[in-house]
Amino acid sequence: MKKAVLAVVIFLTFVQTQAQEQEAYKQDAITWVEIKLKSQYEFIYEQVAALIPEHNLPAFKAEMDKELNLFNERLAEEYMQVFTHDEIKEILKFYNTEVGKKVIEKSLLLDEASIEAGQELSLKLQALLGKYAE
Repeated sequence: MKKAVLAVVIFLTFVQTQAQEQEAYKQDAITWVEIKLKSQYEFIYEQVAALIPEHNLPAFKAEMDKELNLFNERLAEEYMQVFTHDEIKEILKFYNTEVGKKVIEKSLLLDEASIEAGQELSLKLQALLGKYAE
């Protein structure tokens, strides 16, 4: 009887530990998503806030934050399909370095430049396609 109780206690402890590790993994993935997308969220809010009457901004911000949190959780689950917890921890360590902080700081600017360059490339490729398509 004592062995059975001990086995159950060990099993429950194992299950509890696994659940805590999985939750820590998910929280780290969410943190990564939040770090990566913070400047984009701020940019979106600034653009949209200009269209909303000031008295509605607090309610809008609260609802927007709720939606963004759900979005972050969804993306975190996708990241967890690709990266191990240890890999995510290493990425978070990187974002805490000076270079990592610069990557975050400049990401929106670089994203905008990438979009512009991509549009230019698309036009050039369409011209090539027109030239060589039969």
